Amino acid sequence: MADFNGQVYNDGGLDPATSSVGAQLNDFHWSRFAVLEAAKKKVFSQMGAARKQPKNYGVKIKKYREYPILHDANINDQGIDANGVKMVPGKWYSWTDPTDPATRQEHDTLAEAKARAGQVRVQKGDGNLFGSSRDFNVQTGAFPILGEEGGAVNIVGTKRDIVEARINRFGFAIQYTRAAMDLDTDTSLLTKQVQKVAEAYADIREAQIRNELITQGMQNATYGGGATTIEEVDETCQLTFPMLRMLKQSLNEARCPVDTNMVTGSTKIDTVTIRSARYIFVPQELIPTLEDLEHNGKVLFQDVAEYADGAGIAPAGSTVINKTSTTADGEIGRIGDFRFISVHDMPVFKGEGADATDGADNDGDGIEDSGANMHVTDGHYDVFPMLVVGSDSFETYALQGEVARVKHGAPRVIPGIDNHGDRGSIAIDWYFGLLVNKPEHIRTMLVSGKVA
Repeated sequence: MADFNGQVYNDGGLDPATSSVGAQLNDFHWSRFAVLEAAKKKVFSQMGAARKQPKNYGVKIKKYREYPILHDANINDQGIDANGVKMVPGKWYSWTDPTDPATRQEHDTLAEAKARAGQVRVQKGDGNLFGSSRDFNVQTGAFPILGEEGGAVNIVGTKRDIVEARINRFGFAIQYTRAAMDLDTDTSLLTKQVQKVAEAYADIREAQIRNELITQGMQNATYGGGATTIEEVDETCQLTFPMLRMLKQSLNEARCPVDTNMVTGSTKIDTVTIRSARYIFVPQELIPTLEDLEHNGKVLFQDVAEYADGAGIAPAGSTVINKTSTTADGEIGRIGDFRFISVHDMPVFKGEGADATDGADNDGDGIEDSGANMHVTDGHYDVFPMLVVGSDSFETYALQGEVARVKHGAPRVIPGIDNHGDRGSIAIDWYFGLLVNKPEHIRTMLVSGKVA
């Protein structure tokens, strides 16, 4: 750039040869406002209450899980029928006359008991009466009839299990030198490093919750199409409406709540109930599949903007459509009672599905024609988990009295280790444990996904 005397001050940056007055050191303006990555949403934390484990009670958290009498898990060895005769757990019994013990026969299966000629009563030999069975014969056969003389009859029991989790201590640190802080052009570098450590802790803790839930959900995994393992998932295993319908029925049978209690607030203690909502966490790669999902020619997906609070204004001349639904962080839309939360960094099984190169390949791109427009890695289909988390199915634990705080160790002299006091550190540690209250309410569906 030339001044009014024609001298060239800075026509070549730091090269003195292009400047008549020597090199110009600062040929740019350093903005003090760094470009920061977008903050990640804490979408999993909102699904479970935060609890505290008292100190000096070990590393495990344990709770009782109690079952009602009419529950399949409530099996004991006290099963006695209406006539005071003991029954064997796992066996089935039939009567041609419920009031006559002599007409009782023992069977190995329900089918055998129901097939007995002339039977009018069928009952399982467990202490849970008819449990959750919806079979009419089983239910009526297990109704507790009392004889005239009463006595020790119709004896049932109750059962409880223990659910537990382990609480562990986690942590990480970064180090810096006194010179790095003294000489760097960013005078607020130390403050920013402290902030980054705190943000990383929040992200790691969220990932801990997410991965624990996925691991639990894999124990109740279902697969798209005809697959029975991850290695069998191919282009035929995309999400379909019948899959969602079957999932809904399965959750209903497991008595998973339809309403969801969502944890809110910075303390993760306050809750809000979202009516008629079961939540499914999905990778962003599955959004095209959700948006295009149809049933009987009708697109099923409803964007969150169409029903959320303050989602917009109705067209002129019409009334405002009902938009009073509370939503969760990260919620993108719904299909029926299922609401979907998009997780940007959801773990996926890259290239762990079926071989995508062993079929017809008319265009010669190396991928079978049926795999076109599908997510594929290294010649195998990508597999995406869809995580269902029922209301109150888990809770997280920290140690009572302990709070995750960033610890700053300023540079100081440590004889024999840091004689000049040049090294400092920024560290954080925390306690974490996740307790699953009802594992049957946490499911994982594994599907393939299309690109667009």
